[in-house]
Amino acid sequence: MVSEKFYRLSKIRLLIVFLLFLLTIETISYLVIRNEDLIIIYIKLLSFFCLLYVLFNISRWGYSDKMAVAVFTIFLLKLVLESLIFYGSPLVYPSVLAVIFPFLYVYFIKNLFRRLNVDVLETLIAFIFIGYFLFMLFYGHDFDFSNTPLEQDSGPVSGDTRILHANSILLILLPFLFFLNKMLSSQKTYVTIAGFILSFTIIIIHQHRTVWVTTIFSIMLLLFMKGGNKKMLRQLFTLIIVIIGVFVVLIFAIPGFSQLLIDRFVDILDPLNEDNTGGFRYLQILSYLNYFIQKPLFGWGFSGFELSNPFNVNWDEGTGHHFHDAYIEVLFYFGITGLLLKFYPLYSIAKKMRKQLSDKSRVLIAFSLSGALYAFSYVPPLIFWGIVGLCLYYIDNDLSKVPPELNSQVLQADDYILPSVN
Repeated sequence: MVSEKFYRLSKIRLLIVFLLFLLTIETISYLVIRNEDLIIIYIKLLSFFCLLYVLFNISRWGYSDKMAVAVFTIFLLKLVLESLIFYGSPLVYPSVLAVIFPFLYVYFIKNLFRRLNVDVLETLIAFIFIGYFLFMLFYGHDFDFSNTPLEQDSGPVSGDTRILHANSILLILLPFLFFLNKMLSSQKTYVTIAGFILSFTIIIIHQHRTVWVTTIFSIMLLLFMKGGNKKMLRQLFTLIIVIIGVFVVLIFAIPGFSQLLIDRFVDILDPLNEDNTGGFRYLQILSYLNYFIQKPLFGWGFSGFELSNPFNVNWDEGTGHHFHDAYIEVLFYFGITGLLLKFYPLYSIAKKMRKQLSDKSRVLIAFSLSGALYAFSYVPPLIFWGIVGLCLYYIDNDLSKVPPELNSQVLQADDYILPSVN
């Protein structure tokens, strides 16, 4: 009877995790909902639910989380008052709130998982793979290794003429780091090796330069947290051989792939070239810095949405501003205070990266902090900030099991495991 009740409870937990977390994976949401307008409505409903959940559960949260929500509440009240006074509506342009909402979502996810007390990392990785392969199966028929522009986009998950936006490929970095960590920890199994090769191949063949650079940065972060020893150096050497093998297979399997790689890396080394997206980002930064200088502390708020888009050749007038840089976006709408607020969770993670943590926490830290680099080229999706919240949950769970005097030490692989969801 108890086991039946536990099984039923586990299914309810999985449903909650799927609706409030896994369904924010863009490929999954597009496959399930299949309508961009309905997806937007779903995100709005999710935002409203987050606010309600925080309202009724914040009394159970820790002091630092309460303070974080208090600061967010001040921002929200400022927005609502501004909207009521100048526009006669509580939130005249909801997309402006969406810029700062990920901050609240981080702490919502952290405390939701603390309440559910489940280990969801492997489940998340499985859904990232499921979303990718199902999407490519149904909508990936136009995929081209040479990045030939698409005749029509494939919904909100496509971008930059690609079948999948960089935001979707960024998520593949999480399983990559997960399997990389296992390889470095001498946990090589057929599943581990296959998962590593698969995730690495996906990252390479979609040719998003920003994801490539972010991947390199995340590897450096993971190696830094694990520390160096002879055993790990041997594993690293084996890993390099595997990576070289993947490159050799791709070069021989895909005609002209070696030249494509060279061209993409040349673009990385010449980021201000006007013929690539790096040059466009540079021009966009220069344009919006002029706006930022005028209102550096709190930004333009709702009035910024109505300002003329300097790049309306690319986007329709009246659709607001479309940013290729998360820092410029938040500076434009909310100024320096908004920037400090939105990226504070990454700072709090960075402060704890040398604490005594499990391997799962390290993987999540490497992924989360690499987003700080990724944000210079794209606006990370909501699921990224959800994973940041998940990272904070895993860190707190680890630290709660370790005596404070041992926090300066580093754990070996998976010394502390969270309770399974199954």
